[in-house]
Amino acid sequence: FGFAVAAIDRKLAVGEFQAATEMCEQRYSQFCMIWLWNARCRRAYEGLEKLDEAEPFRRVAAGIGHHLFSSGDGKTAETAYVVMDLLEQDLVLEILKQTKTGQSYFSRDGHNYELVLTRHLETGEECSIIFDVDAMFGAYERRLGGKEEGN
Repeated sequence: FGFAVAAIDRKLAVGEFQAATEMCEQRYSQFCMIWLWNARCRRAYEGLEKLDEAEPFRRVAAGIGHHLFSSGDGKTAETAYVVMDLLEQDLVLEILKQTKTGQSYFSRDGHNYELVLTRHLETGEECSIIFDVDAMFGAYERRLGGKEEGN
């Protein structure tokens, strides 16, 4: 997935919007529910000034974004953003115009959290955002065949 997004980003960066839309259409069935994919496809169609064709991508991305932000505000463990994977975490940071500068993990009341230190892309203001990463930890544990003793 990452290679496909990077290839589209290169096309978008040099204004090759037609090539970017073709790449989007070729792989859409694989990545249709991934926000980053929809956002890039939307940008490609907007670059071609095909706003009607960009609209479905905007709606999917907006729906995924709404789902993420309905979980909390990321200011405390109790109101942490609940994310299923790193792509959703990247989405939150992108929408908030934040870039990651550091991170640490902690557990509280049986839940796993990631504290992400960030810098606002426009103002340079530093802040921290908390993510509930239980779903990500659960996926890793299932791949490893269950929790290790003592964890």
